[in-house]
Amino acid sequence: MSSALYVTTKGFCKRTWFGALLAVGTLVIAPLLFRTISRLQGLNLVYIEHDLFDYHFAYLGISWVFFLGACLQGLPGVQRMVLGLPVSSKSIASWLMFTMVGYVVLLQLVTNGFYRLLFFDQNWLADYWPVMGPLLFLVTLIMVGHYIYWSKFAPSITRYAFWALLVVGMFWWFISRYYPNGFKADIVPWSKVTIPEFVTMQLVCIAAWYQGTRAFAQVRAGTAVPSPEWEQMVAWWSALLTGAIPERQIVPLSRRTALARLHWRDSCQRAVIMGGLGFGMVVFVFTLSFGIDSGTGSGTKNIYSLLRDFQAITTLFTLVAAVIVAVLIGDGICGPGRTEMKRYLAIAPLSDRELNATFMGNMVKAFVSVFLLIHLGLLLSILVMVFYFGPEKFKADLSWNAVMGLSLNHLWITVIGFWIIAANMISVFWTGRSWFYYTPHFPDDFPRFGT
Repeated sequence: MSSALYVTTKGFCKRTWFGALLAVGTLVIAPLLFRTISRLQGLNLVYIEHDLFDYHFAYLGISWVFFLGACLQGLPGVQRMVLGLPVSSKSIASWLMFTMVGYVVLLQLVTNGFYRLLFFDQNWLADYWPVMGPLLFLVTLIMVGHYIYWSKFAPSITRYAFWALLVVGMFWWFISRYYPNGFKADIVPWSKVTIPEFVTMQLVCIAAWYQGTRAFAQVRAGTAVPSPEWEQMVAWWSALLTGAIPERQIVPLSRRTALARLHWRDSCQRAVIMGGLGFGMVVFVFTLSFGIDSGTGSGTKNIYSLLRDFQAITTLFTLVAAVIVAVLIGDGICGPGRTEMKRYLAIAPLSDRELNATFMGNMVKAFVSVFLLIHLGLLLSILVMVFYFGPEKFKADLSWNAVMGLSLNHLWITVIGFWIIAANMISVFWTGRSWFYYTPHFPDDFPRFGT
């Protein structure tokens, strides 16, 4: 095993040494030539030598692109070699990751060593040119990059969304290291890596290594396949570009799953659209207009009072939506006249327990979807208010404890109220007894209620 990996490492170095030498040479010789030519022309470079930290991020961006590009140049050929080695997948994936990490770290140390000899003084690490923190972050970025690369052979919508959030979060965390006193304060070099920062990066590295080795093993075994949702999205996108109608693949489903999908499309989907999307838009428009009118009029309210009013409005519309959703879902299983269950449900080859579980699952799914969509309208309204009034007013009028207490009370009341109204109304509809829900009717000679 060691001899095979040694030969592969040798092949990797043969493929990347020229690109690495060119990258280091460019990063060292270019500023050296600039300084030499400037001094020959009699230009004053004192301001540059006193503000070397201004060039730190430019160096990081250029060096990362150069060094990672040099490694990626030799990686495809090496991958074709290692896939056929008589070595475990975990060993091969770990070798690929650690080889690239070691190669980039070596190039960074060599380049910074030349900078120390040619440009910097003895206090360079502490004053204006941090190395340890950015180097550890680069190692973490390489490990995460390997995990994303091998996982892309089994794409899914949730994975791509997670990767986007992960990369954005990593770079936000990295930039925040240079602003320890907040982004409104002055930027300072990331000279010291604290223990929590080191532990955070190491945990991310370990998680990326573990997931990367698993993804590589799936690719090597040929079991990495896209998710059905991703394939459907790709088919829709191809149909949008070409105008061709994609052929839908027939995926075998269990009887319970097939019935759950049919019941959802027949009864629950319109309830989510009307109760969730409809009332979510109503909450967004109503709270936004109310907030702008209340915040700019003569009797201007503070933000805490506005949030209380917003939550009261949202609670009211949520309870109204619970009634609408209950009527649509409860009436969805009934045939004409509400005298019997719909035929496809009545003849479903499922036991009563399985049928009840299917109905219950779809009902809870619809409740959660409606509740989240309505409160998404509330959150969007609050976000627009933040940009409208400015974050300073929110910070002045609110405290974290007050917001948490207000939000917990609102969620507790709204969730319980929504469940009590919707679940009980649906249970009344599903009893099959018309005297529960028939409206009062009046004969010609004598008024009476019920049936």
